[in-house]
Order: sequence, then C-alpha cells, then structure tokens
Amino acid sequence: MSNQLLLQRIVRTLSPPRETGLIGAFAYGSVAFPQHGRPCSDSQLDLILIVRDPERWHVQNASRYPMHYSFLMRNNPRFFVRTILSRFPGPQILYNPFIPWFDECEGKQLRLKYGVVGHAKIEQDLESWSSLYLAGRLHKPVLWIPLGDEQPPSDSVRNLNKLVSNNLLAAMSYVLLQVNPSRPFLTEFELFRAITSISYDGDWRMLVGEDKNKVDRIVTGQERLSRFQSLYSTTLAHPSLSKHVGLLPTDATSAANEVHFSQPPDSKDVVMSLLNNIPTDVCRRALPGRRFWNCDPREVLAEISAVERQLRLRRTVRRIVMLSSVQQTAFSICTTGPVRSVLYAKEKLRKMLASLGLLNW
Repeated sequence: MSNQLLLQRIVRTLSPPRETGLIGAFAYGSVAFPQHGRPCSDSQLDLILIVRDPERWHVQNASRYPMHYSFLMRNNPRFFVRTILSRFPGPQILYNPFIPWFDECEGKQLRLKYGVVGHAKIEQDLESWSSLYLAGRLHKPVLWIPLGDEQPPSDSVRNLNKLVSNNLLAAMSYVLLQVNPSRPFLTEFELFRAITSISYDGDWRMLVGEDKNKVDRIVTGQERLSRFQSLYSTTLAHPSLSKHVGLLPTDATSAANEVHFSQPPDSKDVVMSLLNNIPTDVCRRALPGRRFWNCDPREVLAEISAVERQLRLRRTVRRIVMLSSVQQTAFSICTTGPVRSVLYAKEKLRKMLASLGLLNW
C-alpha cells in the first residue's frame, strides 16, 4: 500500500491531530510494504499513533469508537488505562487489532491494527534503547503519514525527528561494531539484514508464532533494498561514519555496493567513533558489576578484545529485546481482551506454519 491520501484519511478520522494531541503516525508491516514471497491481501494494516497524553487519548477514542476496545476498557477507560500504564513496565503500546475500517472515498474495506504510544515513551526508547520496541521498528523503513497540519513543527515533533535520526545512526554503528576484523566489509544486503535483525534477536515470538523468514522477507528484493538505501543514505554520510567507512561498488557490472572500512575496524579510533553513537545505557549495561560504575563504559569497551566487545553488546541488546517482547505481550493480553488475543495468536501461528511450508499463505 502506497496511497498516502488513504492513510492520511484513516489517521485524521481516527485521531484528529488538534483534538487528540496527535504528534506523529506511521504505517509499517507487510501491507504498507509488501514482503518478498508473501501475499498480504488479508493482512491487517499496521499503524502507530504517537500522542501527547495516552490516557486522555484513549478516553476520547473509547467514546468515539467503543467497539475498538475490550469490555473493561469500554466501561471505564480512564481508570483502566491509568492503571495499566502505571503498573506495566516495558514499551506500553496499547494496540487495538482486527478493526474493520471502510474508506468511503475509495470504497475499500480494510482491517486495521493500530497502536498508541505516548511521545515521552517513544522518545525514551529512541534515546536509550530502553526496550528496542519502537526504536527497533524505526530501524527499518516505515511510512510516515502527513498529518495535514500546516502549522510549523512543534518542539515535540522536532525533537522526535532528531531522535529518529540518532536512532538510525546507533543501529548502523552497532552493526559495524559487529564486523569481523578479518573481513572488514559488508555487502549492503548483509548490512541491512543485520540492522533488521537487531529488534528480532531475543524476541521470544520468533521462537513460536512468527514468520521464520521474516528478516529475509523485509530486506530481499531490489525494491525493499532501495528503501533501506534511501533511509540510511544520510546516516552513512554522518562524520562519525564517513571518515571510517565508505560505499564501493561490488563490481563493475553490478548496481550493488559494499561498505568498506578505511581503517582496521578494531582500531581504537574507529571503535570509539562507533561507540559514541551507541546509547550510553546500552554501553553501561554491557559492563555489569560495580567496578565499572565510575568508569566511562565506552573507554572500557574500546580496550577489550573485539570478540568480547561484540559478545557483550550483542548479549545486552538481546536481553533488552527479550524482556520488552515479554512485557509487551503481557500488556497486550491485558488490554485487548481474551477474544482478540486468541485471534491474534492464531494469526501469528498461521504465519509461522506458512513460513515453514506447512500451510498455504
């Protein structure tokens, strides 16, 4: 789906920006971006809405669209949202799945799954990789939806845009830190596949209930690769990267490129430049133990061997992803209700079995 006018109508009908405190919205998933080797005719359109005050937003939305919510949410949305947001840690994205939506302008019947998150929560994730849930989602191409508001961007929007750019820089730097010093280059496919994998490595849903070829489907194919190239073109030009890595053609007859290091990837100068782009909390969590509390975690990581540094960072990121995936699953079960939770689990299981060739797509 590439019809931005349709997406804009959906978002503006669902959440009028000025009335609801909507800051931003984007579409993602296999309907927004068809994946390699997988049909999407009956899939849900995935949306994320970023709002100033999630509690206020859901109270208003439950009044407008009560059937989007479970029984408990419909009857006392303010109490329910306030309770779960105060007691549940993690990404705190409240999803409403399996929502039928008819677009009168085009006569289209769609199914939506929209999630709502507070702007403070997504900013925290983008800045510190606290959950790598939406930060991980934004490592990959998404379709930002124009809100149609002609007012100048607010401070919240400008800060969000800055954090989104920094998040891409952190993802690129993390992957480059994982490069084997004996093979100081990556093909673009390898680079973008590794970036895509960050938010899936450790996700318990990849063990059961998810398409086993999901990462490859997101990156495979020239159209999908081009989206990644466009997304990361500015990132590769960032001074902290451009002085150490550059794009070179794979060969004279190919349009494909490789990312090559101009210096050994395990040299301290390169390592420190890349570590400076990684969230401080991630670097600190990669060095457990009180003896590192008063140290600069990046300096410590730069001094250890490449193998140990890569392992420590990878384990840290994997733990973040594993914990947040469990937290968000529990959060979603409590907020969507038992019926929709079972339907969603069945759909995920069907995708997993189809990816294994046990069912037809």
